[in-house]
Amino acid sequence: MRQKSTDIDTLSQETAKKLLCYDPLTGVFTWLVSRGCVRAGSEAGFDVNGYRRIRINGRDHLAHRLAWLIHTGENPSLQIDHIDMNKLSNRMSNLREATSGQNHRNVSTPKHNTSGIKGVSRDRKSGKWRAQIQVEGVQLYLGLFRSIEDAAVAVREARCRLHGEFANHG
Repeated sequence: MRQKSTDIDTLSQETAKKLLCYDPLTGVFTWLVSRGCVRAGSEAGFDVNGYRRIRINGRDHLAHRLAWLIHTGENPSLQIDHIDMNKLSNRMSNLREATSGQNHRNVSTPKHNTSGIKGVSRDRKSGKWRAQIQVEGVQLYLGLFRSIEDAAVAVREARCRLHGEFANHG
């Protein structure tokens, strides 16, 4: 999820650390101070669209971006990718900066996929298995294969070669 950089740029690491305790091993935030109906020691934030958000001074902040700020002392200049694709897992070991393209590579097998293998589909004309991956927004055709296993190997190898550490096989 993309957040406007101005949403977090106005918050300093110092201010965030005065209000929140962040555990980089668990990814959990707790309040250090009582504020309104929120008590010190309680878990901070709420879930919206699968992401944890924490409201500070009337503004919502994505927890993964706050984790980056608190842990590194820097506002993230890029998107923050959840390595395991669990948008609520804000452990520091699960977060990395990523361009939009890199972040989009780290996605699971689409729900409409019928082969069960990301990047592999049945070619209706030939009855063979089509292998393709997306690179920088462009579909890269890898060929037709007699077996689903061969098509799966082709997409896996291409994804490793072209997507690097952001390769996700589904």
